Amino acid sequence: MFPWIRKKIRLAYVVVAIAIAFGAGLATAVGLTVTAGPAENGDGSHHTGAWLQYWDQIGAIDNLSTPATPPALISTSAVSPTSLPSASADYMINAGTGGDTALVWIFNETDNGFNANRELMLSFTVSTGAGPTITTIVAYVETQAAGPTPDWEFTFYWDSGSALAISLNSEEEVSQLCSGGAGTC
Repeated sequence: MFPWIRKKIRLAYVVVAIAIAFGAGLATAVGLTVTAGPAENGDGSHHTGAWLQYWDQIGAIDNLSTPATPPALISTSAVSPTSLPSASADYMINAGTGGDTALVWIFNETDNGFNANRELMLSFTVSTGAGPTITTIVAYVETQAAGPTPDWEFTFYWDSGSALAISLNSEEEVSQLCSGGAGTC
């Protein structure tokens, strides 16, 4: 066999070996590089069961402001729920200061399948900050004696305790119909 062919074959092996070693090293180096990306924002609703036909969450909005004169505080006692008025109304789910940053839930009450004088348990959970800080507040309301005509809108404010913008990780609200009339949850 010709000696110059063996040299070319050996050279080809060396070139391929160097290319494989370089490629593996580059892949390893690239694979170990970690960089921080931009901040992510999440939003959405999570409904795992049947919702109450007449009590529908129509919105949740963060980084709003608590009204200058905060609305009435909702009841957190199952034996003495807040009686909802026969008109749209606003409530605080925790103590509020006018101008503080707030998270707001908005509900629409309709005459569709309405249950008169029934107690609802509303569980609000908020996760904020890097820690995170998780706050859960359970409130109780009583529906009216007659269904709304037209629909009524109820707004619930959670006050962050600060006038600065908040870093909201997640929010969740669960509405449940209690088994009997007011005071039965």
